[in-house]
Amino acid sequence: MKTPAWAAVLALIASAASVRAGVARVWAVSDGEKVERDDLASPLAARNSDWDGRTAHVFGARNEVIAFQVMVESDALGIPSLSVALPELR
Repeated sequence: MKTPAWAAVLALIASAASVRAGVARVWAVSDGEKVERDDLASPLAARNSDWDGRTAHVFGARNEVIAFQVMVESDALGIPSLSVALPELR
């Protein structure tokens, strides 16, 4: 049985990124989802199995490799450079 291994808190990234020039929205999906490059109206951006609209929740067994995707949408200006950090793992 799988137990919660960690939850990556992306709320700080999402709120900080939204004030930076070029970033329109940040959201996450599981590694199994296919998101097209130009899919700006994806219903997965609001809520999905790994994303509650504010925080990414990823679960796995001990010593298991876990993956998820972080989507960063740009505004009309584009994103000249991007850096992402996970401030907390629990």
